[in-house]
Amino acid sequence: MELDQDVARELMRLERLTKKTASELLRDLLEMAPRDTPRSDAAPVALNKKTVFRTRDGFELRVGLKLWKRFNEKEWHAEVMEDGIAVAGLKTPFSSLSAAANAITKGSNNGWSWWKYQDGGKWRPLDRLR
Repeated sequence: MELDQDVARELMRLERLTKKTASELLRDLLEMAPRDTPRSDAAPVALNKKTVFRTRDGFELRVGLKLWKRFNEKEWHAEVMEDGIAVAGLKTPFSSLSAAANAITKGSNNGWSWWKYQDGGKWRPLDRLR
């Protein structure tokens, strides 16, 4: 199952606030009866892959999120991966948004304000996701 980042963040917030599991919250939303006893065939969905990358400041970015920036007349494309930020044309995923931006500019940057993300076909400032 794939969730938009803001939906996943809200679901996690509601889990903490209500002390309900994500399944219980979704059952409430879908007006499904609560599960009285665990079914033998019911098991939590095990995801083989991480669906988010947690930044150093604790924010979660959806794996697969596309990033973009024009710098020095060149367009740079990146993608959020399970283990960091992969920038097209550069080796190894970077451990942070800023590290990826710094590798391109050879300077010091705030990655949140430097990168843009794709939202409905438009590039928007990444800082909007915080």
